[in-house]
Amino acid sequence: MSEDALAVRLRSIFTDELDEQIQELNDHLLALERMPGDSDRLRAVFRVMHTLKGASRAAGLSLVEEACHAVESELSRVRDGGSALGGEQIAMLFAGVDALGTTRDSLRANKPQPHAALTALLQPVPGRGSALPPVRPHQIPETEPPPPPAPPTPPSRP
Repeated sequence: MSEDALAVRLRSIFTDELDEQIQELNDHLLALERMPGDSDRLRAVFRVMHTLKGASRAAGLSLVEEACHAVESELSRVRDGGSALGGEQIAMLFAGVDALGTTRDSLRANKPQPHAALTALLQPVPGRGSALPPVRPHQIPETEPPPPPAPPTPPSRP
């Protein structure tokens, strides 16, 4: 298979996969809209974005890869900070999913990729790596008990 044929095939596979991933993202985001502190849903969105990032890299779609990476980084920040997504962030995530859908449609029609919506996710915000709005200070309820405290260390002997 020629390199061009392989690239076409990878983009076709990516486009087909994107249908399922967009539906899954929308389902998770709708749930997060109702319960912004749902850490399982947040992790699920992160996994889908991570999958799309790798698939877009394989398909040679660098802008999609960069946009997925920006969203993934923001989700990591939220997850690691123990915060819930705010309404503005969820709206931006929905806009990102819409941009992925528009990209999918363009790929299917063999048209140029629509860059504006994906690029919006990449615009730097002072002090942050993506255009996603700042985290709201809500706490995510713990789903697992905290780890037990470390045993005390015995005093050192002279």
